Amino acid sequence: MAGGIKKSNPGITIVAGGYHPTVVPSEVMSDRNFDFVVVGEGEDTIIEWLDAYESGKDNFSSIDGLVHRKGDSIIQNRKRALIEDVDHLPLPAYDLLRIDRYGSFVSTSSHFTTFIRSRGCPFNCIFCGVQEMFGRRYRCQSPGKTISDIDILAEKFHIKEILFKDSDFLIDRSNVEKLCELLVKRGYGIAWSCNARVDGVNEQILRSMKMAGCKSITYGIESGSQDILDYLKKDINLSQAVRAMELTRKCGIRSTANIIFGCPGETMESVEETLKFVKKLDPDYANFAYLAAFPGSQLYGEALRKKWFIGDKPDSYDIEHLRINATGMTDEELSKVLKY
Repeated sequence: MAGGIKKSNPGITIVAGGYHPTVVPSEVMSDRNFDFVVVGEGEDTIIEWLDAYESGKDNFSSIDGLVHRKGDSIIQNRKRALIEDVDHLPLPAYDLLRIDRYGSFVSTSSHFTTFIRSRGCPFNCIFCGVQEMFGRRYRCQSPGKTISDIDILAEKFHIKEILFKDSDFLIDRSNVEKLCELLVKRGYGIAWSCNARVDGVNEQILRSMKMAGCKSITYGIESGSQDILDYLKKDINLSQAVRAMELTRKCGIRSTANIIFGCPGETMESVEETLKFVKKLDPDYANFAYLAAFPGSQLYGEALRKKWFIGDKPDSYDIEHLRINATGMTDEELSKVLKY
């Protein structure tokens, strides 16, 4: 896309940001179609860059979180500190979108949107690289800020359904309890879904969420093998998964179980063990995926060292197709697992 833009108009400046440019900025900047990279949380960085750019400056070395060029050299400035108060971040410019054209395969309303309340994750899952982007320290909107944003979504954009895309919606349960109280008072009748860990729910919070409109929770179950869960550093056990699913069902909320295949130690026996466990959990939905080694994750470094990438392609990231094989199974055997 960047190449096409430059071909159409070589004078356009292109800035890349987000997860991929954050974890491999030099790789992105090695393509000269990109002029700048914003690393990490970009809201403050991009404003400082725009001020410098519009004033005609050609020295960007003082802007934290920016990667730029000097001649043929790629210069990476000092890392920018994390944003302390996420309440001051504005609502995204939904007015620039045709909201009614957006949806999700899990949504039941044409007036649907996603929403992220928090940043950072204190957990240790080795396959996740979110900490490279947002750090370990958890920072969340206040319930008041979230409800004021939802007021705008409901009243101006007629949103009927929200998918909260936070890595874990329930890290601060007291915050969620207060948000649920506000949602009930507002009476918008907005349906919503979220992600959560199985060790983060109890009956009280689930009942509050149900009253406030929660219709579905996605849990990272990952495996029915405790050994594999321990390798992934999930810091959960199988009994917690069983209890979470039982409580979610009891409270009238639908559930989705995310499952990963292809971890070290995986065999057809452990695949069968996991499938048996998923049937025991009896979620409403189940997502099955292959283990993927994303740059920025602990797993990526291990996959490089142990040459797990199939075809020696460490720049191929995909959870629906087999890209790494960390097991004792053949590529052919493992490639049949998802279809099975």
